[in-house]
Parts: sequence; structure tokens; C-alpha cells
Amino acid sequence: MINSKTLSALAPWITLGVLALSVWKWLLDSQFGSNSFNLGFLTGFLPIVWIGITIKNLQGRLSKTAHLALTRSISLAGLILGIPLILAILQNYHLINGGVPIRLNALFFGAFIIIIGNAIPKALEPLGESQCSPVTEQALKRFGGWMFVIGGLGYAFVWLILPVPMAKDWALPVLALPLMLLIARTFMVRVRHTQR
Repeated sequence: MINSKTLSALAPWITLGVLALSVWKWLLDSQFGSNSFNLGFLTGFLPIVWIGITIKNLQGRLSKTAHLALTRSISLAGLILGIPLILAILQNYHLINGGVPIRLNALFFGAFIIIIGNAIPKALEPLGESQCSPVTEQALKRFGGWMFVIGGLGYAFVWLILPVPMAKDWALPVLALPLMLLIARTFMVRVRHTQR
């Protein structure tokens, strides 16, 4: 696994790589007369955030910990945007089948949801006056983490085993069911807390 300092150090290079991939994809789309949605437009926020971080860092208004966390986040966002761009470019050159990029993007998204679910119970936040007891709050975070993991696994599994047309119809409901259970449980906990 890549550590935080490495991800932080790679942030400028990942940003430049994603921008280059976006331009390449845009050129391919314009060459083939394609009007498909280009993820390249989403990459515009990466250099804007990077410039903002650099300015804050030069002004001395950004702690080393905050700088590390922000640049690591830029790297992860760049990877999330870069992988679909690479797959779309490979598909334009007919190096991979039409269904492969869709499946790989969906598997990558499912893995991302699983990673988020793994991180939810580990995130410690200070509890305010309006929050539940720490035990209830942590139990809700653990339940939320499990629901994200189950939803991500189900989403990836559907895309892995079903044909693409069926996976398009079934993947989101499989992902949404655990998240709806999480919303319902969160609502019940908050209602019980306000009644006390």
C-alpha cells in the first residue's frame, strides 16, 4: 500500500497526468465526432485546488498535517478520475472490449465504497452536546461501515457476474439497499436521542 507521504509527493504529477489524459480524451472525442461526456471537465478542480493549497502554504496559513491531507486527497481524486480516462482512451483505440471499461470502472467504484466503509468506524470526531452517547455513536459508525462494505461488495459482485445490460439495472438497487438501511437506523437513533 502507498503511504500518505508518497501520495502527497505524487499529487502534482498525478494532477498533470490527469490533465494530459483529459486533453488526450478530448482530442479523441473531437476527432471521432463523439459527444460523450468527458471526465476531463471534472479534472479542472484539481489544478484549482492545487493552486489554492500552494498559495495557502506560501502564506504560512496551512499546517504540515493539513498540507499532507489535502495533497493526499488530490492524489486520490486524480486516481479516481484518471482510471476511467485511461480505460476510455484504450477503448477508443480498440485495445479493450466495449464492456471491459464499464465493468472495470464499476469494480473500481465498488472497491472505493468498500474503502470508505472500512474508514468510517475509524474516524474519531469530538462529540458535541447534541450528539448521542459515544457508545451509540460508535455503534452507528460501525453499522454504517458495514453497510458501505456490504453495498460495495454487492455492487462489484453484480457487475462481475451479470451481463452489462442486467448489471446496469441491478447494481444501484443492490448498493442502495444497505445505504437505505443505514439512513433508517440513523433516523431511528436520532429520533430516540431527541425524545430523551
